[in-house]
Amino acid sequence: MAIHRTLLCLCLLWSSCLPTISLSGYAAETTSTRLVARLAGRSDEARIRAIAEVSRTVQRKYQALPELKEAAELLIAELSPEDQLSIGTVTLIYTLGTIDRKEAEESLISMLDSRHTDVVLIAADVLGKNKFHNSIETIYQLKDHPAFTENYGFRFNLIRALAQMQHPRAIELLTQWRHEFDGQLRHEIKKLLTEVDVRDFGGDEKRFNAWQRSMSLEGSVSPDEDDMDAMDENLKATNPAQIKLYPASHASDSPNRVELSKSSQYYGIDIHAKRLMFIIDHSGSMEEYWDGLSRLQRAKSELIKTIEELDPRSEFALMFYATDVHVWKSTLLLANDQNKREAIAFVKRLQYGDRTNTYGALKNAIEFDQQLEAVFLLTDGQPTIGDFVKPAEIVQDIMQRNRFRHLKFNTIGIAINRSTEAFLSAIAEQSGGEYRAAN
Repeated sequence: MAIHRTLLCLCLLWSSCLPTISLSGYAAETTSTRLVARLAGRSDEARIRAIAEVSRTVQRKYQALPELKEAAELLIAELSPEDQLSIGTVTLIYTLGTIDRKEAEESLISMLDSRHTDVVLIAADVLGKNKFHNSIETIYQLKDHPAFTENYGFRFNLIRALAQMQHPRAIELLTQWRHEFDGQLRHEIKKLLTEVDVRDFGGDEKRFNAWQRSMSLEGSVSPDEDDMDAMDENLKATNPAQIKLYPASHASDSPNRVELSKSSQYYGIDIHAKRLMFIIDHSGSMEEYWDGLSRLQRAKSELIKTIEELDPRSEFALMFYATDVHVWKSTLLLANDQNKREAIAFVKRLQYGDRTNTYGALKNAIEFDQQLEAVFLLTDGQPTIGDFVKPAEIVQDIMQRNRFRHLKFNTIGIAINRSTEAFLSAIAEQSGGEYRAAN
């Protein structure tokens, strides 16, 4: 019996020296591993379901932050620059942005260094939308990214990300940027800055007033570069020492007064873009007469007038569509006199086609040139052919494609019904453009 008691004591002593195994800890680790596997696995459907499950409550989502972060990093590391992001991966990045934790912010900021441009765009958008202010300087430094000079949508996205921050430093950086861009981007920044008030400075009136003074001082000393260029011919013919610049609203009878340039228009829509495309529907229905002229003849006349008035420093393209979609030239061309003459001659020769492939025209416009800033599309009816013909499906697909392309679609309806008007209005409104009826 003594031997048995001794052995029992030794066994108890030995077992007490073994590491303690926590079943609850093991279960938690297994659950975490499984969640990462679902989030970072090959099945995008499984990924979307897993994200939905952890997002059911705020507490559960915050608890799952380590797994969400790890899965996002794994997925992004496996991407090549040519890969298309899945819906699940995009959803995962946006979900990270809804978690107000330093770890989530750091993970998103690290994505700004991704070799995949779409990841950079989405991360910047998420950081701006959720006002992660520690990322402001990093987003601004993306001006050194190769895509910044190559891609209009990339530049637009960074401006929007900073604007969404509603933070004094972001406003100051946008103010620095406003003279570095031309065309549509300069217009967008100007529009943003005119809407700034003390609330965007967190109620800091001293800093807000200092910013206002800097804007006023700079504005009184130097007009925009575009305005200066537009006045160049007048300046050459006048003694510079005698010239005074006045704002457009300033009344003056002085012969030396120089009017600042105004935007040209197309069907009453101001043209701010420096790289733009005109799209004309020349389907069979455009042959119908309206007040003495066919719809196409009227469209041609207005387009020719607009081409003649284009800023010679701008670049433009022409696209026309019926059953098929075609372009006048495969690249944007400078709006010099020769190119204007050739474009007008082409427009005059344009004949009637058959059906109406509006979806094809919109899709091709998005893919045409990454520097394109704005599109002006004119049509007289509902789509009748193409990969999509239902207006709602066209709007959904085009807006998805345009999400980070940021092409501004301006639409013009000529002798259209209410259904087509609603379709064209949706395209314009959801892309930040304008709609006009030419009825």
